[in-house]
Amino acid sequence: MPMKHSKNRGATLDLEATTNGMQRRLRIGLIMESKTVPIWVHEMLLQIEKSDCATFALVVLLESAVIESTLSAVPGRRWYDPPLMFLDKFAGALYNWLDRKRSGYRDAFVPTSCEELLSDAPVLEVQPHSTESAYTYDRVALEKIGDYDIDVFLNLSACTLSGDILGSARYGLWVLHHGSHLLNRGGP
Repeated sequence: MPMKHSKNRGATLDLEATTNGMQRRLRIGLIMESKTVPIWVHEMLLQIEKSDCATFALVVLLESAVIESTLSAVPGRRWYDPPLMFLDKFAGALYNWLDRKRSGYRDAFVPTSCEELLSDAPVLEVQPHSTESAYTYDRVALEKIGDYDIDVFLNLSACTLSGDILGSARYGLWVLHHGSHLLNRGGP
């Protein structure tokens, strides 16, 4: 039975569709700033890679000039560098020290390469265009992305995206932020 496909958000996937007797794996696209990520992101990607129900079909890397301007233009947006006062930093450092002593704590923000983990996924470098409150992709980039038939995108970047990229994957674009929802706001 063929897979039902549409470029619209409401598209359906026939889970009984088979290829050589096996169910089709969920095709995941990643939007990233680089292939060096905090260890919590690496662990998440490792779990997805180990699963038998999903595969990394595309890695969209945002060009570095865009990232630098995004991080410098929005202070406090960086989930690994929240704006805290001295006393809060001291109390947090003391708590973390005690927690490490008690439970063998691992720092979730240690930069880790996922180059090997994503070595089989094609890489597409794009430069999104800035709007007043978010970034969009041009038609050429969207057409290239559309060729990969992505089921779901995971936005692991600090950039807020808008426009047609939000509907370019069969099941939408999911945004993952670590930390306070007050700093990392978004909408459905």
